[in-house]
Amino acid sequence: MRPNREHMDLEWAGPSIRRREFLKVAGAGALLLGAGGSRWPRGSLDTARAAGAWLRAVARETPHGLTWPVAPSQSEADVQHLYSGAPGVILFLLELHHATGEDGYLREAEAGARHLLAVTGGAPGTPQLPDWGLYTGLSGVAYTLWEVHTAGGDAEIGSGARDAVRRVMEASRPLEGGLAWYPGEPDGASYDIISGSAGIGLTLLWFHDRWVVTGEGALAAEALEVARGAGRLLSTRGRPEKDGLKWPLSEAYPRLMPNFSHGTAGVAYFLARLHEVTGDAVFLRPAIAGARYLERASTCEAEKGCLLFHHEPGGEDLFYLGWCHGPVGTGRLFHQLARVTKEEAWLSWLREGALGIRARGIPETRTPGYWNNVSQCCGDAGVGDFFLSLHASGGAEGELAFARRLGAYLQGEATEESGRARWIQAENRTEPENVVAQTGWMQGAAGVGVFFLHLDGAERGRPARVVFPDAPWQGLL
Repeated sequence: MRPNREHMDLEWAGPSIRRREFLKVAGAGALLLGAGGSRWPRGSLDTARAAGAWLRAVARETPHGLTWPVAPSQSEADVQHLYSGAPGVILFLLELHHATGEDGYLREAEAGARHLLAVTGGAPGTPQLPDWGLYTGLSGVAYTLWEVHTAGGDAEIGSGARDAVRRVMEASRPLEGGLAWYPGEPDGASYDIISGSAGIGLTLLWFHDRWVVTGEGALAAEALEVARGAGRLLSTRGRPEKDGLKWPLSEAYPRLMPNFSHGTAGVAYFLARLHEVTGDAVFLRPAIAGARYLERASTCEAEKGCLLFHHEPGGEDLFYLGWCHGPVGTGRLFHQLARVTKEEAWLSWLREGALGIRARGIPETRTPGYWNNVSQCCGDAGVGDFFLSLHASGGAEGELAFARRLGAYLQGEATEESGRARWIQAENRTEPENVVAQTGWMQGAAGVGVFFLHLDGAERGRPARVVFPDAPWQGLL
């Protein structure tokens, strides 16, 4: 399944009911759920463990190791990309190992990585990923394999990660003084975080930083040079607007989406990060121009904060709140600019975006751009992680309190059976009636579970183990 922000949907026909629905039936005093009358775990770590128990139960053994379906009630083939497939489950297991110290989670993550390596390693007859991107392609696979390698020291998995990065770099094509990735015509080259140059470039910068530390200088230099090539192209593709610049998903795509996953905020964030690594002002200037456009395009109200519309034309009155098209993602650009320019004024929009989320009354109130989705991409888990990141960056206690409020809501939305937790949701905003329990990071139990691990870590002083290449919160969560 290839994700997009209109969200292709999966159906669900499972027998369980949500805890909120159960309490309505059984009475407000009823607290026993699931087979054997197990009591719902109240702690954040217990909730994450319950998510892990469900993911263990739905894992599929393969000749190479383990894998997970996108939705166990579906017959569709397993997906091997980071957005909604097995890599997200693998990374959640690494975070669960980090939180608990239990080797069983690491062994399961390694088994998942071995299967992932076998089916994406480029051998004849192996499945091909949709593209080279961070969330839908080989860059995300490489990142996942390297994280497993560094956690457990498996040399074969580490070698597979290096090979995947080499394949990503070799797939780049010269285009107008820079580099791009595209299967057909150049106009189809994607610029975005999900599948395009911005996400690929961020992954290469992430590997560059790690290979510098491990002494793999030649690989680090090559990764940085390819990332520079991606940045050179993107620096020329911004379209002047409102005294700034904006970027399309691709030249062939008619909609323009200003926020993080498919638009200006994501491209500008990559350019700001590239400036941070290289010190080259040629990348900082367009990043700042992108931020200026976003500031001027925002809808801001006193005591209600700032939000950016979903798309143009036709979506100027639709406002998301999450990672994909809301302040959770777009705020990353302003955090990054404050860091690289040392100008705290950039944090103003970040604060106003956070206020824009809270002023909408979530999680109890669901808005047109905040439907019955609980996941990292579009829903409560991603918003919760955002407020934990703000708290870790030196924010006020109120940010942690709001994350706890989201955690309580998510516990109430869980479906629990015999100590196993899953979350039934609608991935697609336009079809909220199509609900399913999914397994992955951006859409599913892995991503919800990792939010609870981050919440537990915030309460215990434990930083996160897994922080994605497109996150500016490295070392903070």
